[in-house]
Amino acid sequence: MNSKHLAGFYWVRLVLISSLLAVTNLAFGSPPVLDKCVACHGADGHAHGNMAFPVIAGMPPAHIEEAIYAYKDAARKCRSVPLMCDMAKGLSDEEVVGVAEYYGTQERF
Repeated sequence: MNSKHLAGFYWVRLVLISSLLAVTNLAFGSPPVLDKCVACHGADGHAHGNMAFPVIAGMPPAHIEEAIYAYKDAARKCRSVPLMCDMAKGLSDEEVVGVAEYYGTQERF
């Protein structure tokens, strides 16, 4: 599968999962910005069965924030799956902190 097809696959997956999670977030009070993260990293940060994406559960929040800002500022490149850079660019500072805090509190196993 070439990179355009792979990116398209993840984009469709993101849209479908984000739609479902938006309803779930309203019902359970999860931070809405997680909709952008869950499609690849999973709700618990373990990216279950998704070897292309790192496990971020239990990472120090400062490390997660640093990584997001590196993608946002293009210090880190998104060569094979540009979705991470696109998602990071759309996050506010408050959302970056919220995502980092959320995934930092998830149990790493």
